[in-house]
Amino acid sequence: MASRFVRFLDILEEALSRSAGLIGRTPLETTTFSGSLDTDDRIENIRLFNISTSGPVVLFLSVSAGGTGLNIATASRLIICEPQYSPGSIKQLKGRLHRLPQRRVVHVYNVVGQPCPVDRYLVDIVAEKSHTERSIMAGFQRYDHDPLDLPPLERPGLDESEGEGDVSRDEGEAMAEW
Repeated sequence: MASRFVRFLDILEEALSRSAGLIGRTPLETTTFSGSLDTDDRIENIRLFNISTSGPVVLFLSVSAGGTGLNIATASRLIICEPQYSPGSIKQLKGRLHRLPQRRVVHVYNVVGQPCPVDRYLVDIVAEKSHTERSIMAGFQRYDHDPLDLPPLERPGLDESEGEGDVSRDEGEAMAEW
């Protein structure tokens, strides 16, 4: 479960624990990854979560605490608890699950309660940003599968018959001008 608000993650963790007790089940083992933990605890929590045979089955993830390279590929479901400000943060969250050694289908759920005007506004902004990004990136996409053939670089002042030995002063000056 991912949220920008650590306190909300704490509330969700408590609610999950209480609901398991109400129906007579043992609470699920959970762990947290947030900025309130020191680096060693973060590393240990992710290590325990990524053990597929045992360990926590629910990870409460602070969106902003992830950092680069966070790998939670043992997870197969991502629940995003509120609208995100940017399409980049959504891609980053999804990318944390879509890394090797992921072998399962990943399901992403966006949970939004009764949407208030601010939530609707955020969703509209993210949709507009996503559309703009797709439009820009489409210009850089190749649609053919031909190899990219580039002409060889020509270096002024060098003759093809010359060997690959030392560069003479004249050749060095010509290369500097190039």
